[in-house]
Amino acid sequence: MKRISTSTKATDLFGVGKHGWRDGNLVAAVKATDGEADWFNHLQEELANVVEAAGIPLNPAAFNQLLTALRSAGVFTTAPQFDNSTKAATTAFVAQNAARYQTLTNVSAAGSLNATQFGSIIVLAGSTSFNLNLPALVPGHVGFGFAFMNFNAQAVILSAGTNSIWNGVAGNSGSAIVIQPGDTLDLRTDGYGWFVVSGTTANAKSSGFGASLSSSGYQKLPSGLIMQWGIALTDAAGNATVTLPVAYPTAHRTAVTSGASSAQVTSPSAINSTTLGISASNLSGAGIATNVRWFSIGH
Repeated sequence: MKRISTSTKATDLFGVGKHGWRDGNLVAAVKATDGEADWFNHLQEELANVVEAAGIPLNPAAFNQLLTALRSAGVFTTAPQFDNSTKAATTAFVAQNAARYQTLTNVSAAGSLNATQFGSIIVLAGSTSFNLNLPALVPGHVGFGFAFMNFNAQAVILSAGTNSIWNGVAGNSGSAIVIQPGDTLDLRTDGYGWFVVSGTTANAKSSGFGASLSSSGYQKLPSGLIMQWGIALTDAAGNATVTLPVAYPTAHRTAVTSGASSAQVTSPSAINSTTLGISASNLSGAGIATNVRWFSIGH
C-alpha cells in the first residue's frame, strides 16, 4: 500500500514521511490535494484482495463485502503449532495449542503419542495392560500436555523416555508413571520434563494420601485420619513396645491387637503419639513370647 504522493499532498501530516490529504482554501490560496491513479489503484487492490482471498466475487451492488470477508474462514491463516509470536490466533490455533481439548482419542494398545496430539483427551481402553510412550520434548512445548482417563481393566504405563515425570513433592520423579484402572491424569510439560498437574493418579504421591504398604505401614487420608498396622514380637514376659511408622500429629485414638491363636490373649497396654505398648499371655495369664498383629488409628 502507499500514501498519497502528489505535489499537493499534506506533507508529513501523520509524521515524517507520512503524507496525507488536505482541503483547499481559496482565500489562503491553498490547493486541495490532487488524487493520483497509482494511489487509487493501490487502495482498490488492497481491499479487493481481502474480499477475493475469502472466495467472494466482487459485486458492485454490495456494500458489505469487506466486512463479510473479514468474518470468513479464508482470510486468516492458522500459524504452525507452537508458534509463540504476536500474530493473531485463529480458533484452530487455540485448539491445537491446548487452550481447550482439541479431540478425544481412544488408545487400547501399546504405542506412542506425538506432539500434534497435544491438547487431547486420551481415553485408555482395552482389557490388558500396555505401555504408551509420551512425545519427545523440545523447549517450545511449554504448557502443552494431555488429559488421560483409564477405562482399561488393567493399569497403563506412560513412559517419558529420556525425560522425567514429576509427581508430588520435590525430588519425586521418574521416567514412567502408572495410571491405575479408573484413575485420571492431567500431564503438562515445560519443554524439558513432564509434571502431574491434577488427577487421581497424583493421590498416590500426595501428602494427604501418603502411604507405606509394607508389613509395618500406614495410610493417610485427606481428613487427617491415619491408619497404621504391623506385627510385633513380645518378649518372654509378654511385652513389646512398637514405634509407630509415623507419629500422630494430634492424637492416637485407639488400637487393637490379635494373637497367633485362640489360646493367646493380647491387648494394647499403652498408647501415645509415637509408640504402642502390647501385652500377650496364655489363657492362664502368664506372659508369652509371640507374634502379635496390631492395628492403630489416630490423626
